[in-house]
Order: sequence, then structure tokens, then C-alpha cells
Amino acid sequence: MRSALCLISSGIDSPVAASVMMDKLNISFIFFDNQFSKPNNIQRKKVIDIIQKLSDKHDKKFKLFIIDHETPQLEYKANCINRFQCIFCKRMMYNVSEIIAKEKNIGFLLTGENIGQVASQTLENMITLDKATDKVILRPLIAHDKNDIIKIARQIDTFDISIRKDIDCPFLPKNPATRSKEEILVNQESKINTEKLATDAAKSLIEINVTPK
Repeated sequence: MRSALCLISSGIDSPVAASVMMDKLNISFIFFDNQFSKPNNIQRKKVIDIIQKLSDKHDKKFKLFIIDHETPQLEYKANCINRFQCIFCKRMMYNVSEIIAKEKNIGFLLTGENIGQVASQTLENMITLDKATDKVILRPLIAHDKNDIIKIARQIDTFDISIRKDIDCPFLPKNPATRSKEEILVNQESKINTEKLATDAAKSLIEINVTPK
């Protein structure tokens, strides 16, 4: 069976994306931690609880890779046009995911992206996001209605975890860009050493094994 690295968050969509592909792919998870240096990390706890629920539901063992995403985010915020922060964020996620996927011999990337739900998830932005990695990105929920996604989340028992009290992203711009061009993003990214940031982030990896209870 082919393998995929699922970019998991503490939200509703990515656990559903993983669950609907569970019978078709061997799935591992990667979590980009915006509070990597902080104790009592609420989002990390939620993500671990979500994956535990998926493990119990599907009776499968999973690997979770936790990555320092705080450091790259701070670099982008300090040096690049702020309204593109969400797109820079996701491009770095893809860069690091590609490194980890190659190290772990994983074939595909898998996300819970859905057209139009948030600023980075427009078709125009997805095009520039795709160019950040050589890996094929699977988006099984791309055209799903939000109510249908919530229905599945309830069925797999992740919904109540996903809606637990959480923190807002500290790097979210006031006016996030809904459209982006590759040349503008590349020009902005040239202000910082994105290759080193991605390599260092990959080295920060914390690996957790999640097994059914």
C-alpha cells in the first residue's frame, strides 16, 4: 500500500481527510507547532488526542512527527510582507514535509485543504503552494461542503476534540492575501534563508508513536 504524510492540525478538516484515505494509504502525521518552545501546549495536546482517537477508531498504529514551526514563522513575520504570512507558512510546511517524507520514504503529502475556507485555500494560492514541493499533494476534501466534513468528524469522534478551547494563531495577519504570485513570494522569501529554515525545522523533529488503546 502506498504511503502519505498528513499535515495534521488541531482543527476539524485534516483528521477527516486522513480518515477518508485510511483504507487507501499508510498514513503518518506531521504537526507544525507554532508554540514549539512553550510549555503546556494546548494545540499539541489536541493533535495527539485526535490521532489517538483515529488510532482507536481504525485500530492502527501511527507515527506523529512534531516540528518547530515557531522559528520560521517569526522569521517570515519579521522580514516579509505580512499579508502573505499564511502562504509563506504553508509553503514552509510543504518544504519541511517533503524533507521528512523523503527521509521516511513516504510517497505523498495529504492535507485537509478545502477551497475557500480560509485565505490560503483559494485556487490561486493553492497553485503557488503546489510549486513549493515536488511531492504530489492529495486534497480529498477540496470540494466538500463544510457540513459534510463536520458530519464525518462526528462519525469518527474527532469533532469534539477539534472544537475544544484553543489558541488563535499568533501569526495570522489582519488582511491575509487571497491571491498570490510565485514571483512575488520567491522575491520575499529571498530575504531570509528558507532552505536553512526548512532544514533546521526538519532537524527539530520529535517523533511520537500512537497505538490503539
